[in-house]
Amino acid sequence: MKKISLFILSVFAVGVTLAQTVENFDFVPTTTDNNMSVVFPAGTLNDFVGGDLMAFKTDGTPVSASSEIAEDGSGGIAAIGTDAMCGCEYLSGGDQLAFAILLDGEVIVITDVNPALTYAANTFEMISGSLDFTIDGAPVVSGCADSDYLEHWDYDAEAKSISSLDPIPNLDDGSCAILIVEGCTDVAACNLDADANVDDGSCTYAEEVYDCDGVCLNDCDFDGICDELEIAGCTDPTAFNYNPIATDANCNGLDTECIPVLEDCMNPAAENYNSIANTPDNDLCEYSPLNPWGPGGGTPENPSYITSNNMSVLFPVENLGVWEGVELVEGDIIFAVYETARLENELVGYSAVSGIQMAGAVAWTGAQVGMPVFGSDNNQDNGFQEFETLVWLVERADGVVYNANLTYATAGFDGTYQDGEFVIISSVSIGAPLYDGCMDADNSNFNPLATSDDGSCAEAYSIGCTDADKVNFAGVGANPTHDNAENFGDAFSQNLGLNLLTGETSLSGAAANVSDDSMCQDQVEGCTDPMASNYDPIATQNDA
Repeated sequence: MKKISLFILSVFAVGVTLAQTVENFDFVPTTTDNNMSVVFPAGTLNDFVGGDLMAFKTDGTPVSASSEIAEDGSGGIAAIGTDAMCGCEYLSGGDQLAFAILLDGEVIVITDVNPALTYAANTFEMISGSLDFTIDGAPVVSGCADSDYLEHWDYDAEAKSISSLDPIPNLDDGSCAILIVEGCTDVAACNLDADANVDDGSCTYAEEVYDCDGVCLNDCDFDGICDELEIAGCTDPTAFNYNPIATDANCNGLDTECIPVLEDCMNPAAENYNSIANTPDNDLCEYSPLNPWGPGGGTPENPSYITSNNMSVLFPVENLGVWEGVELVEGDIIFAVYETARLENELVGYSAVSGIQMAGAVAWTGAQVGMPVFGSDNNQDNGFQEFETLVWLVERADGVVYNANLTYATAGFDGTYQDGEFVIISSVSIGAPLYDGCMDADNSNFNPLATSDDGSCAEAYSIGCTDADKVNFAGVGANPTHDNAENFGDAFSQNLGLNLLTGETSLSGAAANVSDDSMCQDQVEGCTDPMASNYDPIATQNDA
């Protein structure tokens, strides 16, 4: 027995709806003395070959035996009418007929029989109009109705993906052939499934520069470090340019020439300054005492810095209305010096005088004295340049040279060299020794002219990322917590110290106090969950 439970028939014909439970397609009606033959011509039921065709009243009452639909898509039934002897409720004249097909357990309702059929005893009807078919109230769409097969879907062979057909087949026509096999279909993935025909998003990939087994794609020196990750540098610990983080000294065309250490005096202010040295040793530097009367053996009677340009300076000790006080003692030599060299580093904003030369001097006698200050000849470097700031020194009887601060009584004078100008001094005060200062070239207050370290060195340079919004922030209090930060586990591992004399950098190991934005590592958005299929090993910020 073929049981169809809760079968909903929906027939839209002449505005009548059929909705009734069909219990049995094996129904055999009682024979009466009248019936109506209904024939569906060949081709009208092609999609339902082998199914059972049956007629019903619009209330769902069966009124015919079922008959099998032929190979040519034709079918026919005898619709039974009621007579006086049968005691049955079959068709009466004028009753409307409805039809249904049972095929592979599916009940297909034939709707929109056009024109609609009404019962007339002992007549013959050939269906000639249009037919529509529904399953569970939905139009019949034949095709592969099994969702486990590719034919049931709209299949993108290139992307190995499926999407719903529109409309979705609800009557299986036997076309299902290719079973869906889900898996990784990307030939570039490490877990390619050659049998898969639908990609399920499970593909995994090798890390950049590695193969699927974690082996370098390129490793010319077979050291286990991929060529793309090699760090160029000298690996000889005894060399001047030894790089403790370098991994490659002789492979991949990298420039890794090691430079021998040449230790010597590297202070430009020293007499024995060695311009090709690469490692400074201030203890080797030799300094000749400054001669206020000029280089090359100048004397008070014959200074060696005389040029064709000068300005006049007066120290008016007898004019008490101008002269406010003096820290000079008889025998002190007052002299002016101009800049001949400057040590600079743009990265850290450092700039300091590293060479000076005399351009005028006078010996203090306790009485009014005057002196010329000489300017350069035709912009040569043999005296003050026009409007260059005057720098004053005092050499005392013990040979120690001190910085001096002078104030000017001449109205409007700004303290710069001006050819032909005449100025009057109102006071002189003695400062710190010229040659005392910080002698550590790694410090921000390094004094290139110093020959005696006075313990004033403040803070060594440490260059790094000082932007607290960056993932590898390396300033005071830094503690990068993301394991993809370049300095994870050692906040100051990337920070660099700087030697002002050589310009060379080396690892400082200290919190950054000078910012270098180029060293900052931006956040990289992506999936940071290692268990996710789209895990991004270089991501530093989860984008959900």
